[in-house]
Amino acid sequence: GVFALASTERVIQLVDARTGQRRGEFKLSPRQARGRLFRSIAFSKDGRRLIVGGLMNGGVGIYDVESGNLLIEWDAPNTEYVRFSPDGSKVLHIDNPRQMTVRDPSTGQVLWRRGGVLRAEFTPDGQILAANGTALVRLEAATGNVRQTLPPLRADVFNMVVSPDGSSLFYTPWRGMVVRGVRLADGATFFERPITDGSGSWASV
Repeated sequence: GVFALASTERVIQLVDARTGQRRGEFKLSPRQARGRLFRSIAFSKDGRRLIVGGLMNGGVGIYDVESGNLLIEWDAPNTEYVRFSPDGSKVLHIDNPRQMTVRDPSTGQVLWRRGGVLRAEFTPDGQILAANGTALVRLEAATGNVRQTLPPLRADVFNMVVSPDGSSLFYTPWRGMVVRGVRLADGATFFERPITDGSGSWASV
């Protein structure tokens, strides 16, 4: 496998996950290079495209991984979070005022927007789990309509990931070094594990 790193030099580095050897690199577009920090990058499921979100005026860009060529980009100031849908037909990005936008990655066309979202993930069946504070909802990816409102989480979400089978959500809170697992069928917490010696305040999953 390969993972990607975004540097402050506006370069994307591709690194072999097993050996740590650099597999390649490419420069960000001039538009994205206006930004300084790139806090979220994500591969499409087939590994052929990479979406990059930048703070300040960096916006969002999608690149061909093999060639490093820019496929499409658009202005989206202070983008903190980006993701591809499992089938690659949609992307989501979240900006600093906590607005989530879902787009067609081929054209950049906005499909819908929703305010009050801090973190979001596509589920394996192509829906979206969106969190803000302790609130968690499941949304239709095509329309943004609410499919399910889950019980409030035990703490404000800092980061989260959906299990491969789509049955569970694992998240870390803004404060407190702990990972919790929640069943998406009923919102019940079934897993909790501290991951600190007491010296830290944030954790990611």
